[in-house]
This record gives sequence, C-alpha cells and structure tokens, in this order.
Amino acid sequence: MAAGIRRESGGVDAAIEVLDIVLKTDKRSAAAYFERGEAWLEKRDYQRAWIDFDDGIIWSEIHRSDPRFLQLYGVPKLLNGRGMASAGLRRNDIAIADFDEAIRLDPYLADAVRNRERLREGLR
Repeated sequence: MAAGIRRESGGVDAAIEVLDIVLKTDKRSAAAYFERGEAWLEKRDYQRAWIDFDDGIIWSEIHRSDPRFLQLYGVPKLLNGRGMASAGLRRNDIAIADFDEAIRLDPYLADAVRNRERLREGLR
C-alpha cells in the first residue's frame, strides 16, 4: 500500500498523509498501521514507527481469519517492524524479543531472522 502511495503521490510524507486519512476513517486498520509504520521507519522516526506497529499488533486480531491480510501484514511482520523501530531507539533487548517472537510465529520470515542476526552482530 504505502509503496504504491509513495510512487503515486511523490514521497513518504504524502504517503503518511494518505495513511493518516485512512486511519481517521478506520482506526482499526492494522494494514494502514503497518504501512505507516514502514513509512516512519523510512524517515527514521522510530518512536512513531514503534507506536504504529504496536497499534497494528493490537488491531490485527480482528483480521485473523483473512489469509490475505495475514500473508501481507500478519503479526510476525508487525513484530518485525516493531523490532526494527526498537532497534532504532536502541532498545536492543526489546528488539531481539520481538524478532524472536516473529520467528517463533513464522520461522520462514527471513526479514526477522536477518534483522535479529544483524542486531546481534552489532552488539558484539
């Protein structure tokens, strides 16, 4: 969603504006929280990213019977995003815990495995 919005609207800021509108009309849209969290990560606004991924995790429960949602925005991907935001905030223990839980829920989520290993290597 956000990648397409960025291409069509001209950037991350415009995508955030569109997602703000989406969330004003449907504050339970875990997908919009995921996409806006990704946009905040791109802007290196890790606190806002963390909040959006956390809200997405909370609201994802209402989408658990939708296989397309789960594939694109499921809890493991939201946890991975929140882990990235935590790492950006230098909350490394919390980041690793989120990556671990994402991997436990989806052992094939390569981004979470890669992000956890990169963070661990950086801590050595």
